[in-house]
Amino acid sequence: MFNLACQVIWRISDVSTLAFAEMIVRGEKLLLLERYKSMVILTASLGGLAAIACALCNSLFVAVWTNQRIYWPPLNDILLGT
Repeated sequence: MFNLACQVIWRISDVSTLAFAEMIVRGEKLLLLERYKSMVILTASLGGLAAIACALCNSLFVAVWTNQRIYWPPLNDILLGT
């Protein structure tokens, strides 16, 4: 679950690098700064939401995934989210 969230978040910056490179070549520095700032805000927000989701839902995910054979303490969820 954690690796999937990381891949989704990092994919945003991977996709946008070609557009950023084109803006650099065209000399559109103000537009580049604006778009880069919005990309950073988006990825930081998604990262925060993913951390909260992992902290809140991971014990339930582990219980369902292992058919309740493994006990995952709630303290581990808090440590995972930070």
